[in-house]
Amino acid sequence: MGRDLGRRLHREFVLADLYLVWVDSEGVAEERPLLPGSVVVGRVSACDVVLTDSGVSREHARIEVDESGVTIHDLKSRNGTWVNGEQTDGVKLEPGDEIGIGRLALAVMEF
Repeated sequence: MGRDLGRRLHREFVLADLYLVWVDSEGVAEERPLLPGSVVVGRVSACDVVLTDSGVSREHARIEVDESGVTIHDLKSRNGTWVNGEQTDGVKLEPGDEIGIGRLALAVMEF
């Protein structure tokens, strides 16, 4: 049991070192740690990550962080979700990946 707890804590620590970073439409650099759970990215204030760009849907994408890693899922947005230049409905994310949502670019960074 102690070994399993150690693995879980190690995995949570590793995931805590991943961040979602972007420059908002006003030129301000933003970052958010990617912690276990789910994050909704979109244009409305109810979203966990709010992007003020007309090309971003109200609820554009969901980022999920769990023991298997980090994934992004498009939420049937009008303009799509792009990862490393390719449109996707859902894909696993790795450090260095670039996410295109609307006219904004976000990146998964490891610090």
